[in-house]
Amino acid sequence: MGLESSLDEYLLGSGGSYSYLRARNGVPLPGEAREMEEAYHGQDVYLTLHSHIQLAVEQALTVAETLYDPERMMAIVADPKTGEVLAMSNRPSFNPNYYQSISNHMNFTVSDHFEPGSTMKMFTMAAAIEEGVYDDEEYFQSGTYSTGYSDTPLIRDHNQGRGWGDIPYKEAMPRSANTAFASIVNDKLGADRFYEYMERFGFGRPTGIGLPMEASGLMSENDLGAIYSGFGQASAVTPIQQVQAATAIANGGDMVQPYLIDKIVNPNTGDVTYEHEPELSGQPISEETANQVKSQLRDVVYSDIGTGQPYQVEGIEVAGKTGTAQIPSEGGYLNGHNQNIFSFLGMAPYDDPELIVYVAVDRPNMPDGRSGNGAVAEIFNTVLKQSIQYLNLTSYDLDADEYQPEGAEVTDVTGSRINRAVEELQEHNLDAVVIGDGNRVEKQYPDAHEKVLAGEKIFLHTGGESIMPDFTGWSQRDVMKFGVVADLDIRVEGNGFAMNQSLEPGASLSGVETIDVAFTTDRSALDDEDEESPPDEAEESSEELPTEEVEESPEEEEPVE
Repeated sequence: MGLESSLDEYLLGSGGSYSYLRARNGVPLPGEAREMEEAYHGQDVYLTLHSHIQLAVEQALTVAETLYDPERMMAIVADPKTGEVLAMSNRPSFNPNYYQSISNHMNFTVSDHFEPGSTMKMFTMAAAIEEGVYDDEEYFQSGTYSTGYSDTPLIRDHNQGRGWGDIPYKEAMPRSANTAFASIVNDKLGADRFYEYMERFGFGRPTGIGLPMEASGLMSENDLGAIYSGFGQASAVTPIQQVQAATAIANGGDMVQPYLIDKIVNPNTGDVTYEHEPELSGQPISEETANQVKSQLRDVVYSDIGTGQPYQVEGIEVAGKTGTAQIPSEGGYLNGHNQNIFSFLGMAPYDDPELIVYVAVDRPNMPDGRSGNGAVAEIFNTVLKQSIQYLNLTSYDLDADEYQPEGAEVTDVTGSRINRAVEELQEHNLDAVVIGDGNRVEKQYPDAHEKVLAGEKIFLHTGGESIMPDFTGWSQRDVMKFGVVADLDIRVEGNGFAMNQSLEPGASLSGVETIDVAFTTDRSALDDEDEESPPDEAEESSEELPTEEVEESPEEEEPVE
């Protein structure tokens, strides 16, 4: 199935043979002619997938699947300059060795289409700016918007239609105001021009990525549908279509076709029989428009009013758009907490994006009433940070206001005396964390020769009695890595940096199986927290995290016919 099926003619090859006459006892007869036909090896297919980034995606999805048990998840990492797909994965997944147990054969990232939610707003905004009908200083009335069609409910903003009063259009993107984008389509662009730009961005047709069963999506065709499509309802698109369209914004207006096959080589001759060259699939907008939209997407993440604050990644400047898509059901849409597809379509580094990352999580079971955006942020932030590191890209340090190189390779210290192991890791600008009171390193994580961020924690297990460290300020990724090495079940609340833990620092881990850890995205709050705060205080603090804000409230939105 998948690529292997579509490339079978290249991969198959042919077997060789050797024929001769032999006696009954199997001994070849002397002097008889022998014929040999050489085997012809199938060709080697080289993919664009980056093994480390693919692994990072798989690990992040596995953690989220364990913690939140969503209906499904999708993730794509791509290079916006070339269209190379560096990673692509879905959940539920399957092991092809156990064919009879496979319940889902679909690659959701290319074969499924659904209403995208507010990620679509970046393309609506691009159309309005390109057409010259957008004025960021013009004001509009937020809260509710009337389409002017009879028997059509008011379009509401995601805060139960309260809105934010009379505000300028420049706040529409960071606030994710449905009313603004409905107005942009209905009052400024018009349905025909809107659909024209959506076609330019590649919606409604396959991208041509080369995977079997790619869906075309389904764009609405009437005027009312255009209004709703402008903020992410009424039309259905695929994740790979959104990634392709986003390359135009990341790449100065040039939209490139996503692809997975880098080259095909004949191992028998060494000849390259196929090599993919980056292919421009359109120029839907100008460079000036792309830069204006990208600036707005940065505000989504870093503005005080932005819905994307949980997607701030330390050391990397991110631009992107959140999405909360409703799921059609009989007679309308699913209702209830987190009965949505939560997503984020982001790019980084902001000044000159080298990566586009799309993550979607469908109906996660979040603890304590948290929004599903929290699960998306945990996946996106982990994948982006590791991807930037693996590609040896420079990352932007917002505090230092300068670019700093990152990246290091883990030294193999297994079997070394603990003091020497710590010194050796420190020489490579890595932070050694010792687990146990033994004298030598029995196990390390991450493993030897893996590429990690400079300054990243490397966990060394020495055996013997283990002591609980102080998690305060640790990233969620580091806490989860500690759980892997110490064989602990870490129950997570919130995201960002560790704020409270259920087992106090210095306590013995003997007999402990589960630990609760609360996280916050507000680093300043860590300085104010008492390190001895009990777990119930951590729970109260976590309710104030930005990830608790639901970008859109489907319970208040009316279904679209």
